Amino acid sequence: MDYKKAKPVPQLENLEVCINLWWFVDDASGLVFHIAGRGYALSGDDNSKLNILKKLSSTDFHIAEHHKIPDHFTINSEHGTIHGVVPASAIKEYPAIFEPVYLQIEKNMPQQVKSVNGEYQFYKINVPKDPLCVVTCVVEHSDGRLVPMIS
Repeated sequence: MDYKKAKPVPQLENLEVCINLWWFVDDASGLVFHIAGRGYALSGDDNSKLNILKKLSSTDFHIAEHHKIPDHFTINSEHGTIHGVVPASAIKEYPAIFEPVYLQIEKNMPQQVKSVNGEYQFYKINVPKDPLCVVTCVVEHSDGRLVPMIS
């Protein structure tokens, strides 16, 4: 085939799965009831990957798979114990909250196929043990607005 208007992309360097994570805080209560995450196959140096992740963090939470906060995270209130919730002020104290998100992203990585010397080879890109990621807070307002807070 002839691709006169297309140009080949240079060989990808340092290709890896990088991740955007989001936590959603209710504006009125200051509580986090759900989180989300999405994986991306990115190449280049860490700064270029982080720039891409930051750019996508302001929009891609709309298409990311959401997860409830695990039930063993609780707070006590005047209404009793509330399960599956974390105060926004304490979210950084519980990085394990995002563990199910990492596991789901890894599980959902599709098997790919490529032709090598006329033979098909299957491969899968895995999520690294300590993936490069950006974590973004999204404020949920009572009028339905979702406002990402980018730093």
